[in-house]
Amino acid sequence: MNMLNHLANFVEHSRRGGVEGGVFWIRKQWHRLFTPDITGVNIFNRDWDLLIILDGCQPSWFDMISTDFDWVPNSLPPTVLSVGSNSGEWYKNTFEKVDGEILDSTALITGNPYAEKHVPKKSICLFEDFFRKGWHDDLDLIPAHILTDAAVETGRTSEFDRYIVHYMQPHTPFFETGDERRRDITRLGEMDHCWNWWYAVMRGEVSSDGLEKLYCSNLEYVCSEVDKLLNNFDAEDVVITSDHTNLVGTNGMYGHPGYVPLEKLRRVPWIKRTAEDHGTLNPDLKSIDTPTTDRVERLRALGYR
Repeated sequence: MNMLNHLANFVEHSRRGGVEGGVFWIRKQWHRLFTPDITGVNIFNRDWDLLIILDGCQPSWFDMISTDFDWVPNSLPPTVLSVGSNSGEWYKNTFEKVDGEILDSTALITGNPYAEKHVPKKSICLFEDFFRKGWHDDLDLIPAHILTDAAVETGRTSEFDRYIVHYMQPHTPFFETGDERRRDITRLGEMDHCWNWWYAVMRGEVSSDGLEKLYCSNLEYVCSEVDKLLNNFDAEDVVITSDHTNLVGTNGMYGHPGYVPLEKLRRVPWIKRTAEDHGTLNPDLKSIDTPTTDRVERLRALGYR
C-alpha cells in the first residue's frame, strides 16, 4: 500500500470512526511494524479427521452462550495460536505452506471467499465453495445449514482422510432465528458492511458488550448446526476451532485486521470431540438458489472490500 493509499485509509477510519477510528488505524499500523511476530500452529500439523472452523470466534464467547449441547464447553476452552489474524492470512499460511501430498486426501467445504485465492484446487480432492453458490441475497450471508448439509452428504458418499468444514458464523452479518433454527432467519439491523458495526462502537453508538452479545447470538446459531454435523458424520478425531478471533475495543483494537501479530487476535479455540452418524439429518442441496448479487457486493457485506 503506497503513501496515498495509507493516507486515504486513515482519513476513512477517522471519518467513519471519529477520533477513536483514527487512533485505531495508528495502533493497527504500529502493531504491524513493531510488534514481534508469533508462531502459530498450522492445522495440518495436528491430528484430526474432521476440522470445523467457526469464523472469527473468540474463545471466551463459549462461556457466554446458552446452548445445552454436550460438546459446547461451559468454560474457557483449550486454545492454540492461529497462523493468521484474518481469513486471508490464515488461508495463505495454511494451504500454501503444506505439501501437496497432504492436500491430496483432504476435502474442503467452505463459505469463506479467501479459499478461492489461496487453496490449490488441483491438490484438494474436493473443494466446495459456497461463497459463490450458497449466498443468500436477502440476508447477505451463507446460512450455516447449507454447509452442514454439504458436509453430511460428502461424509456419507466419500472416503477422504480429512475433512474441513468452514462456517462463516459467528462472523457478521448478524441475524435472529425463529423456532426452526435451520432456515427461519431474519437479518438484524441495516448495517450494509461488516465494519459499520465497529465504527458504531468507535463512535460510542453501540457498546462493546452489546456487539459482543450479537456475536454470541451468531455463535449460538452456528453451534446448533455443528451439533447436527457431529450427530450425522462419522469421525473419531474432531476439532472445533477458528481461523482468527475478533476484538471489541481491547486496547483500542477492533475487528480482525490482517497481519497484526497480537495474541488476542490469534488465540483460537481448540475443542476436541468425536462424531457419529445417527442418520437424523437428510441433506437438501437441491434448493440452493444461485445468488444474483455480484462478488463485490457479497465481499462488501462481509467487510472484505
